[in-house]
Amino acid sequence: PSGPLEHFRGMVKIMAKDHDFEMGQPCDTIRGYIAGFPTTDGEQPVHTVDFTYDFWMDTAEVTQGEYDSLMKMTYESKYSRPSWNASNGLGFSWAAYAIEWGSAALFCNARSKAHGLPDTAYSYTGIVGRVGSLCTLQNVSVKLHANAYRLPTEAEWEYAYRGGTNTDYYWGKDFEDYRIAPVKAEIDSYATWVENSFGLGKGNIVRLGPGLDSLYYGAHEVGKKKPNNYGLYDMAGNVSEWCNDWDDYYSWGAATDPIGPTPANPAGYLQVRRGGNWSNNVSYLRATERGFDFFDYPFWYVGLRVASSGITSGVKNRIGILHGKGPSLRQYSGSLCFDNAAGCEIGIYSLQGKRIVSVIPHTKRFTYGTGALSQGSYIVRIKSGIERSEIIYIGR
Repeated sequence: PSGPLEHFRGMVKIMAKDHDFEMGQPCDTIRGYIAGFPTTDGEQPVHTVDFTYDFWMDTAEVTQGEYDSLMKMTYESKYSRPSWNASNGLGFSWAAYAIEWGSAALFCNARSKAHGLPDTAYSYTGIVGRVGSLCTLQNVSVKLHANAYRLPTEAEWEYAYRGGTNTDYYWGKDFEDYRIAPVKAEIDSYATWVENSFGLGKGNIVRLGPGLDSLYYGAHEVGKKKPNNYGLYDMAGNVSEWCNDWDDYYSWGAATDPIGPTPANPAGYLQVRRGGNWSNNVSYLRATERGFDFFDYPFWYVGLRVASSGITSGVKNRIGILHGKGPSLRQYSGSLCFDNAAGCEIGIYSLQGKRIVSVIPHTKRFTYGTGALSQGSYIVRIKSGIERSEIIYIGR
């Protein structure tokens, strides 16, 4: 990346169009052999990938606060909150984890609807199980370039991780630099991994205030480590992240816009997750690290971040779900503009439901300056006969 980065609703534009990179790595025994078999042959063969499009990606992993609020608002009684707890990382700004692939896809659809995008990426014929708790999507398919949010492809994820580098780690080091003696302080500054989380055990409590006690052991608060060149945080650690792809070995030869296999029966395939997590040693924090799990796997180490290759510049200037002759909302840099707002009750809330602003305008048009709000996501509620809600993002 070069020049100023373009941001939108907590995402950054990844400049991939007409660029290529070498995906994968040439050594099949980075972690030696297990039962006589090489440990990293799934990262082979190295092959050239090029893109015909740019895409957007969340700068941070989806937090527990955003995930729980949005899923609860969208799926209501069909949703069960994941089993987050203080032993494995608990807090509004902590990475969401214990999320299976189906719920991750449903979260992407929910965010598309909440942000007023004209489409959703994932289609399915039914949901088996409870949303947020081991659910499986029946006959699921994805529209990769819909004007909507989705999980990143493997190729998008690795390209974004690298941020223009060609080393094993986006901070310019290779695994060989750490094979003998990992430089703990250096790795700590970029990643939540075994040495600053899992390896400390469950006895290191951090007091963060009422309801926010957490542990060094477990997932950590997002966005607290050094980012890569695209301003992406926690790509190397904290939680592993679901990708859109089903599992398979890479094909030989160059690939354009690869999306992974298209299985006739997805239920029989594993889903790809990328990136190391808080239980992993340094060998798992590399750009090429691949993991595979059945898509109902919700363990403590798996979360998500969201991508899109279909968002257009025209979407940036409008908020979509508050329509019609009733009150409407438009978002500009530094302000929220409400039309047909006279007599309505307008509230701005944190994702945890804490009220920040409440006002009843007496004029048709009401403008609220957002300069006093910290960067992040908020819920806007407008009550006028019925209550309408939207999640917005305040950037800087």
